[in-house]
Amino acid sequence: MGTGPLVLLVRHAHTTASDTWLSGRTPGIHLSDRGREELLRLRTQLMDMTLNAVYSSPLIRARETAGALATDHHLEFDVEDDLNEMDFGQWTGLAFDALQSDPRWREFNARRASAHVPDGERAGEVQRRIVMLLSRLAARHRSGTIALVTHAEIIRSAILWFSGRSLDDFHQCAIDTASVSGLHMASTPRVVFVNSTDRSSLHVADQLDPVSPASYPRSHPY
Repeated sequence: MGTGPLVLLVRHAHTTASDTWLSGRTPGIHLSDRGREELLRLRTQLMDMTLNAVYSSPLIRARETAGALATDHHLEFDVEDDLNEMDFGQWTGLAFDALQSDPRWREFNARRASAHVPDGERAGEVQRRIVMLLSRLAARHRSGTIALVTHAEIIRSAILWFSGRSLDDFHQCAIDTASVSGLHMASTPRVVFVNSTDRSSLHVADQLDPVSPASYPRSHPY
């Protein structure tokens, strides 16, 4: 890699809550059996890369994922509060089926950029904290590759910002459990790949030309 690190945005592996209820910042949500299988695949996917640092959300599902990646690369991982899941306020712990009857939830999924989360975080606040964190980490790691293990909303927010798209386009940005998305945090950051679950995207990242014109217009966080 040339000037600016390659940042791998890794979503934690599957949990028992992933498909049924909104766990948000609920503590003690561990990886499921499926998640442990996904983690094995993710570890294989990243095994041949040289990671220079691993950062994790404070939630246990992310730390379980980050710990395995750090161990594989003979690293310790650092917990970073700004990688925490979005604060879903009153919706935390509710089943997705139950949320469908809440008009505020429907508004949130129709107009993500402007909707309110009852007693929680706004999507724009989430985006601000992840973009500012990426800026700080890019200043700390001038080159190499770093992995950030976090959550779908956090990754989507970063991808949408650096691709110059609205938060309302969130539904067009799939982020699967145990997937990897890549940002080249050069002077003008750009999205390299999104939602990868195999090695092909990582091979493309190895071939990055750091002096080529960036495809994405947003270079400064807020």
